[in-house]
Amino acid sequence: MKYILIIILSLVTLFGNAQNILQDEREPIIVETKADLQTDLELLPIKYYRDVKPDSLQKFNYTYHGRPLKGDFVLFPEKDLASYFKLASGSHDRIDFTNYFKYQNYTLNLNYLMRNDKGHRDTNIFSWENSYSLNNQKLGLSVRYLDSNKETSTHETESKTTNVSLYYKLDAAELKHINSLAFKGQFENNSTNLSPDKEAYWNLVTELETKPIYNIYSKLKFINNHKKANSQIEIYYQDISAFGLWSGMSEDKQILAPFINYYFDHGSLTLKLSNKPYTKHSSYFDYYQDHLYGNYQQDKTDYMIPGNANLELSYFNFLTWSIGSYYKYCLDAPTYRLGINGESVYYDSYWINSYYAKASFVTKNLSLTTKAEFINYNNFDADFLPFTPEVKISNSASYRLNNIIFNADYIIETNAKDDCNKDLDNSHIVNAQVNYKFNNYLSAWTELTNILNRNNNNYSQDKINQVEFKAGIKLFF
Repeated sequence: MKYILIIILSLVTLFGNAQNILQDEREPIIVETKADLQTDLELLPIKYYRDVKPDSLQKFNYTYHGRPLKGDFVLFPEKDLASYFKLASGSHDRIDFTNYFKYQNYTLNLNYLMRNDKGHRDTNIFSWENSYSLNNQKLGLSVRYLDSNKETSTHETESKTTNVSLYYKLDAAELKHINSLAFKGQFENNSTNLSPDKEAYWNLVTELETKPIYNIYSKLKFINNHKKANSQIEIYYQDISAFGLWSGMSEDKQILAPFINYYFDHGSLTLKLSNKPYTKHSSYFDYYQDHLYGNYQQDKTDYMIPGNANLELSYFNFLTWSIGSYYKYCLDAPTYRLGINGESVYYDSYWINSYYAKASFVTKNLSLTTKAEFINYNNFDADFLPFTPEVKISNSASYRLNNIIFNADYIIETNAKDDCNKDLDNSHIVNAQVNYKFNNYLSAWTELTNILNRNNNNYSQDKINQVEFKAGIKLFF
């Protein structure tokens, strides 16, 4: 009966976004390849409309290296709009608000989320971000805080982290050999009741991009994150395409991998080939959000990904058709699963290879996308990767009727294992959302996720993937 009432409410409560409240002309959007543009269109509506940035504006006059594209494609560039306030609540996200304020070159973004899940699990997440831009320089200051708590019949898990960072970036394209320079200093205070010690870290990220010779670029990055230092160097030649080498270095590893970014365009046909290796580094604030109620301890969060390759052939005519393969290889990546030390983080090396086919149809008022993936994976340190299906089919639809937008997802996942290496039942994930814009100043929205209650991607101690209802408003001023 409760879910029937929720569904009735979802049909009554309507949402609308005020994304296009400015009507001024915008510059054409330059994309690297048409295949990259299709990747942006691949975002499922529910996820996109939940996470969409408020400064988005729909635009239909794309250019592909200066040439118009056939058909109407939808891209959401970051453009500054008015200040706004968003307030939402639901069955799990009890309080969720954002206050975005902009005055001339200064921006303020304030966010707070209080979440409560079944089984004595609750989370508080707060972030306060400031930035100021002057000519080709940008200065940023942020404070972020996360507190998560889980109680079971046998023990209680609590994790807290506070992150304060100062950021500076200089875009110096007019200089002879330097394109950009960036520094980020970060203080992070982290604690968990699984460890008696409260750790404090001073983290540093330095990035430098140079152009020593015509069409020759180099990128250098040094990171001291949670007392673990690593660096990466990338040198490549770029004209129409890019070819080069990437090197990642840590205390115990030195890796060399090719950097490739090649595409070929002939009429409606596009071929894309790339391998863009990188080092993944994150704060505990970011890390804890991957699994809010996990048994995390103070450990490293950085790892290298020398294999990040994609081969895709696309045909753009009426529908956008694509077939391709994606490959990802990770070295000592933190993986949350059950092992000899119980449910916690393990550092696994593994690869994942996806063979896929996808099609999309996008107009101004209607978008339909579907994607089928066949996934192979191998974990060198365990027999499985938790919640990695062998087959995944994603379908989404979005339809605009005047000021109303209807969105729906249907995702099927088969042959996955849980964190105990047990076979999972097939997942059938259905999400729906309705949007309504009252005027240029006020909009409201509602959404239901996991309507069928068939999302089986639950950790053994955290059965939290239930039906969720959420509704809210946006006020622009």
